[in-house]
Order: sequence, then structure tokens, then C-alpha cells
Amino acid sequence: MKAIIIIVGLGLGLFIGIYPGLTKPKPNFIKILAVLIPVITIFLTLLPPIAGTFQDAMIVGERSPGKMVNVKLTPISGTLRHVATVKALSDDPEDYIITGGYEQFIAYDSHIGQNKIYKVVIQSKQIPNDLKNEKPLVALISYKPEKNKFYLNSIVSVNPWLTLPYVASLGELVRILNYHVPSAWIAVLAFLISMIFSIQYLRKRDIKYDIISSSAAEVGTVYTIFATVTGMFWAKFNWGSYWNWDPRETSIFVLLLIYGAYFALRSAIEKEDVKARLSAVYSILAFITVPFFVFVLPRITQSLHPGSASESNIGPVLSSQSDMLNTTKQYIFSLSMMSFTIIFLWILNLRIRIGNLRIKHTAEVS
Repeated sequence: MKAIIIIVGLGLGLFIGIYPGLTKPKPNFIKILAVLIPVITIFLTLLPPIAGTFQDAMIVGERSPGKMVNVKLTPISGTLRHVATVKALSDDPEDYIITGGYEQFIAYDSHIGQNKIYKVVIQSKQIPNDLKNEKPLVALISYKPEKNKFYLNSIVSVNPWLTLPYVASLGELVRILNYHVPSAWIAVLAFLISMIFSIQYLRKRDIKYDIISSSAAEVGTVYTIFATVTGMFWAKFNWGSYWNWDPRETSIFVLLLIYGAYFALRSAIEKEDVKARLSAVYSILAFITVPFFVFVLPRITQSLHPGSASESNIGPVLSSQSDMLNTTKQYIFSLSMMSFTIIFLWILNLRIRIGNLRIKHTAEVS
């Protein structure tokens, strides 16, 4: 199901981005969509609070004791109560009221499709008004495995209209996922287009195919740089430094060197037909390395990056594990894929048209 959602987003992005043609001027409604969809994606990525489930809090609590997780809660009417006198509620010492304050126990529907009820402990001198209203909310929850209890620490958002997915290893960094992964995938698409039109040039020796191929390589390199930069921010907050020479980081760095050499080759040759012919051969050979560096090498080596050989899943995007992205939360990522695809094809379209004008101008001058 996750793959289908991603394919639909990518397919719609390709259709909107290519229409009415890869090299033709875009109609106004396509330009409006090319601006509107990315803007919506930015708002959906940055504004809603991060929220997971009680299962997320339990997984994190077992892995990292004391760590708190944003959890989306739906209050169950009539379960909010407090004890105002010293009273033993159980054999657990924490269930004794010994501070003169109140200890409230609130049961919530976790809203994960199983209609399961959880009990949350709140240690406070008064019940927050947001809880009394019994509205859906996002709260910071911690789980203590030795006591098998959930503790509410603070309220993040009341009655949120939308929440973003929580991934155990990312937390707030899951927002970068909507920029980092699509930019990397679209870079691969750009290099694929460059390779396809390089083959077309070698077959037909038409300069227009060289323009498309080189333009795709240029835009693909920009997307690769963007994927590298967003990945560096992710690495800083998750691994402690911007660059760790992780296999994934190393492979994308080598890929940048390969395509950097491609542009160095083109800039060193003045004769257009020779430049196009050598560039086409180089582009074909360069793309052979792309699947290896992007998909194969990082998954067969030990790595800090999700989806490596040291993990049993293929990363948070497609994994079916409970602490990864679920199907419902996949839609925003799919929308981001659509946005990046549309932007890529629009930029590519402009770059191709500029290249055609340059060739036309050169021909008129000569």
C-alpha cells in the first residue's frame, strides 16, 4: 500500500510536470499548480505537531528510558478523576499521595484503529483545563517499562487538525524526511533522463537531445546537493556531527564528484558535436554507478543511516514496522514527492528552453 501511495504521488507529479511536453512552454494553470502544491507541502510539513501513538512511546521507553514522545490522545468521557486525600491506590509506592497535591489517572483512546484504552498518570497539583474539556490533544508522554505505566509531562497541542508521523529514531527530524528523501529520489530520476537522452543523441546525433541530457544532469546535481545538505542537518541532530563518512554520505559525495567531472568535461571542449558525443558516452557510464551508490552500497554495508545492512527493515518510508511511517501518514510524503517532481520538471523545462535559445542564437550569429 505504501508503495502504491508513493507511485501515485510520483505519477501525478510526472503528469503535471511534463504536460504539455518536456520542452514546450507551460500553460498558466500548470504554473499555478507548480507553485501551489509545493506551498501546501511546506505548510503541511512545518506547521502540524509531531505525534505518535502509545505504542511509539512504549518502544522508545524500552529503548531509551526517560525519553518522552509526543502522543495523540483522545479523552474518553467520564474517566478524568483525581484523589485529594492520602490514599494507597495500589502496591506501587508511586500510587500514594504523599506531597499534598493531586494524582490523576486519565484513560485515553489511542486512536490507532484498535480502540484500545490506555491509562496515563499525571502528577500535578491541579487538573489542566485542556484535559477537562475532553478534546483530542497531543501530549508529551513518557513510558516506564519497569512500572508498565505512561506519564503525561505536558500538553503540546489541543484539538490538532493534523499531526505529522512520529518515527522513533527521528522525532522532530521526521520533517526533514519530506525534503531529504524526495530530493534524492528525484536526483536519480534526473540522471536517468540524462542517460536516456544521451543514448538518443548517440543514435540520432540531434543536438536537442544533448541539451535535454545536459540540462537533466545539471538539475539532478542540484537535487543531489540539496539531498546532501538536508542529510547533513539530519546527521548533526541524530549522529552528533554534520559529516561522519557514513557509507550513505560517502556514496553521495562520490556521486557528486562523478557528475562534477561530467561538467568539467563539457566545459573543456568547445566544439559542440565533440562535446555532445563525449558527454553522452560519459553520462551513460556515469549513470551505471547511480543505482550502486544510491540503492545497493548503503544497504549492503554497516551504516548509521536507516535501511542499512545493520537493520532488519528498508527504512522508515516503506517499512511496515510499527515504529515507522504507517499508511495514513504516508500521504504527506507522497504529496512531497509530487511537489519535488513538478518543481524538477518545471526547472528542467526552463533549462532546456534556455539551451535551445542559446543554440539558435549561436546559429544565427555564425
